[in-house]
Amino acid sequence: FRSTQIERENMRAACLLKFFAYLDNQDIWYDLLSGVSKEDDHPSWFLESVRDRFMFEDVMRVLTKFCLVEAHYQTGSYSLHVCVHDWTLNGLSRGVDLNLYQLALDCIACHIMADWEDLSSQRYNRFTPHASRLAHDRFTKSLNLQHLIQMEFCKVEFIASLLYIKGQFTATESIQQVLLASMEKAFGAEHASTLRTVNNLANLNADQGKLADAERLYQRALHGFEKALGAEHILILATVNNLANIYKKQGKLVDAEKLYQRALQGFEKALGAEHTSTLNTVNNLAILYKEQGKLVDAEKLYQRALQG
Repeated sequence: FRSTQIERENMRAACLLKFFAYLDNQDIWYDLLSGVSKEDDHPSWFLESVRDRFMFEDVMRVLTKFCLVEAHYQTGSYSLHVCVHDWTLNGLSRGVDLNLYQLALDCIACHIMADWEDLSSQRYNRFTPHASRLAHDRFTKSLNLQHLIQMEFCKVEFIASLLYIKGQFTATESIQQVLLASMEKAFGAEHASTLRTVNNLANLNADQGKLADAERLYQRALHGFEKALGAEHILILATVNNLANIYKKQGKLVDAEKLYQRALQGFEKALGAEHTSTLNTVNNLAILYKEQGKLVDAEKLYQRALQG
């Protein structure tokens, strides 16, 4: 009943309320929505709603009047009660609208892509809950049925990177799985972009202690990279180093040592002896030697890593 009344009074407010299903229910503010490119194919009701701050507040005033949105004047933001937020997705919406999902993706990604620096910094904290909302299982299941288009891949990668850095591993995995399925369909299983996503998914599994899954994904990425890029490419050497880390954690120390040695020689040749990637592998090999009881060799490598 209220939604019908809102539609009669202000159609933009009704559309915006439906759109809020694709964002987190807390801390919705003007700049979050207004950063999208006006050149993209966004709905006219949205562009009008965020045309300027006064128009946005006028639209939001309708929603606050009906007690569907709460205004927080000290922070200049708005929020929805969790029950109202659930209703916007499960009651107000009749299925997932992929156009609204893409709009939410654009609203968040544009802030990350326009100012790509240290994602762990505090200024990205406000965007993280909204990025996590994009990984809602109802959305990702729909995306698995209707895959992302290629122009969106970069935006999704930025979202996944933010969630990963912020420690939102479950949400990151959901987003990366959708991205991987979409890239496999668009580019094929052996394309470099697909394999990079495989490698990122392996990193995520490694961080969560899912060593068998991480090993399988690193092996897939490594074989694909070797076929597509050659044996000495930097991406391959990084994957070799990561796979060695997995072997070390699994107790496969001989296999780990072989891979560390391969990565070290490759980094020294490609980047030089003092590059941070080289020194990181030196340190990893030192840790391995310590665990093997090769303390003299470990000490030499630790000294090299420390000086570098």
